[in-house]
Order: sequence, then C-alpha cells, then structure tokens
Amino acid sequence: MTTIKSMWLPMLISIAALGGLDVTGAQGHLHDQTLNNLRTALREEAFTYVKYQLFAQHARDARRTEVAEVFARTADAERFQHLKEEAELAGLIGDEVENLRDAISGETTAVEVMYKQFAEQARTGGDEEAAILFEQMQRYELAHLYTFKAVLGQLERARTSSSR
Repeated sequence: MTTIKSMWLPMLISIAALGGLDVTGAQGHLHDQTLNNLRTALREEAFTYVKYQLFAQHARDARRTEVAEVFARTADAERFQHLKEEAELAGLIGDEVENLRDAISGETTAVEVMYKQFAEQARTGGDEEAAILFEQMQRYELAHLYTFKAVLGQLERARTSSSR
C-alpha cells in the first residue's frame, strides 16, 4: 500500500513553499490586491490538486475505484483548468529559456536555502526523521537543478550556433 508520507509529503512541502510565489509577469496590469488574491488562488489550487490526488490514491488503495475516479477527475480540473488559467494570468509561463531560468532559480533556492534550513531546524528540534526527509528532498532538488542547467546550456548553445 502506498503511504501518503512517502508519496506526497515532498510535494506538499513544495506547495507550502509557494508562499512567496512570484507573479511579476502580472504586476504591470493588475492591482496589488488582485495580485495577492492571485497568489492565494494559485497556492490553493496547487494544494487542492495534490490533496485530491492523495485522496484518490487512498481510495484506490482501499479498492474504492469509483471514489478514486471522482477525486482524480476533480484534481485534474484543479490543475489543468483552474491552475493553468491563473498561471497564465499571473504571467508565470514564458518561453523555454525563461522557464528554465525560473526553474533554476527555484531549485537553487530549494537546495541552498529552503531544504537546508528545514533540515537544520528539524534536527535542532529533535525531528530526525523530518531532517532526513528534507535532506533527501534537497538531493532530489539538486538533481533537478543540474538537469535544468544542462538543458538550458543545450538550448543556449543551439541558439548561438543557429545564429551564426
């Protein structure tokens, strides 16, 4: 049986980190309160998507496929409709190079600041299991960071060679 802890905790932590979500792409045309509301809506849609996926997995594990399907369909609506439209309004999506640079920035923060601090704080608080998990997540994020950097390098080299 899949456990919530092993499957989804890392994603829930990442979504919780969306508190400082950058919606600078929308700042030129939206009122400050609207931007704050948009940040809140993005966090809520992302969290709801993951939560409903958790609920669907739990229902599948309990062999309640009809319940699982309802949660999975609703989760997809949260992600592919609501979150997508809000992300577009927020200006979160750019071209591939912009998206890779944004991903590199986020992964760098996750590796160098967020998970490092989380692990230290958990260990200081006596929560060794959480500290180990945060360190594991830090290593995963580092792998993502290297991958994004490699792909960005490939794209930039391809652009340079095609412009010659």
